[in-house]
Amino acid sequence: MSTANLINCVLKAVSQVTQVECQFSKPSLCDTNQIFIKSGVLVSLTGDFNGNILITSTSEVFSILSDKIYGMRLENDMLHSFTGEFGNMIMGHASSILASDHQTKTDITPPVVFSDSNIHGYKQGLAIDIHLAGIGDMVIILVMK
Repeated sequence: MSTANLINCVLKAVSQVTQVECQFSKPSLCDTNQIFIKSGVLVSLTGDFNGNILITSTSEVFSILSDKIYGMRLENDMLHSFTGEFGNMIMGHASSILASDHQTKTDITPPVVFSDSNIHGYKQGLAIDIHLAGIGDMVIILVMK
């Protein structure tokens, strides 16, 4: 199982979960110690493939996503909870795609939600900018120790 397969499964999950047109940039290396997270969630994969996926954006984008997915714009504690659940939805769906398309058994860890913070403990990441039509922008980063 390659890193490229994981990234492709995550991007496919983003398209299927959000149900909007998505434009993806080419992956680029980034220094994760230089990333300030306005709003985001980290979910890890375990099993046949281990990896950490960080989904970052703004609280405004996550609020618009909550309206698109659940029919109401969330804020405060409910938005914080939704951000974690969005990470679960993306990575749970990606895990299912990995199982069906690549016969890879994985599980996901509980989400860690970030707000106005930096992350530490990772050397670098592979970042992909995503534009969600009518919603806004987010970045997905495969972070590496």
